[in-house]
Amino acid sequence: MQEANQQIDWAVADDVPFFLNMAHYAVHTPIIDQGDPAYLDRYGDRPDPEDDYAALLESMDASLGALLDNLEDKGIAEDTLIVFFSDNGGLSNHTRNADATYATGNGTGMRYQRDKHNTPINSGKGSAYEGGVRVPMIVAWAGQNPDGPAHVNRLHIQPGSTSDCPVISDDLLPTFLSIAGLTNAGEYTQGIDGVDLTPLLRGNDFTLRDRAIYFHYPHQWYRDIGVGLGIQPFTAMRKGDWKVIYFYGDGHKDGDGLDPWFELYNLEDDIGETSNLVQSFPDVARNMADEMRAWMTEVEAQTPVNKTTNLPVPLPLLEAL
Repeated sequence: MQEANQQIDWAVADDVPFFLNMAHYAVHTPIIDQGDPAYLDRYGDRPDPEDDYAALLESMDASLGALLDNLEDKGIAEDTLIVFFSDNGGLSNHTRNADATYATGNGTGMRYQRDKHNTPINSGKGSAYEGGVRVPMIVAWAGQNPDGPAHVNRLHIQPGSTSDCPVISDDLLPTFLSIAGLTNAGEYTQGIDGVDLTPLLRGNDFTLRDRAIYFHYPHQWYRDIGVGLGIQPFTAMRKGDWKVIYFYGDGHKDGDGLDPWFELYNLEDDIGETSNLVQSFPDVARNMADEMRAWMTEVEAQTPVNKTTNLPVPLPLLEAL
């Protein structure tokens, strides 16, 4: 945090615009004994390592607060756009406490269970399920002043406004270029999947809700700890309320080893991804699978390598539906 604030101070002293990517180490493993002592005592009623986890989270919050305070102190808050989000969902598949309870302040109590730390969404970091890919995102001017700089007025963000429209981190680059007023932004955004979010941030009607968003992770995350957590190699697509996931298994539908399979969910009705609807909505599943395969072909997406043959496995097999 000190180094980040120093970078801000230098930019202000040189009277130049700046872009700061502040990537906190917290919250991250290892967790045990990593909680900031300044906050750890506040969570002494929580079982290990949840006390450290909570202290890590609060220390990150305090660090962000110090950055915002510095923007105010330097008189540039109203001229600085803040974007806060995570690169993945909260940890749940390992390292967290998976078998403990504790009493919360309101007396309701809480139970920790493996792969349920992000309830009501399913699973966590590294997973194809919503617990791995759905994260909060906050976008705001650090200071809101109607008489502020022109670009602030061009992108007026109503304080307290919310949106449930899905976006991805690829959207940030074209959004930043738009806010900066670049008229040739297309020269820098060729070949990326992101779009300019400024209309959405203004609260205008925006036709992003039904666009396709893709998640491609052709690797085994963490280690092979069994099927069901969603951490196997996968490709997924979200479009509107629907989400299709293809798990590669061993990459071949042949009855030998773990055959690949599709899962389909309606997130509006089932945010916890508890009911696989492939058999109930076969046309939706096939249409989304076709679109996902076409995208993979277009971007030349790499597939996992079969450990037995050392060769890439096929694109998602429609016969796995």
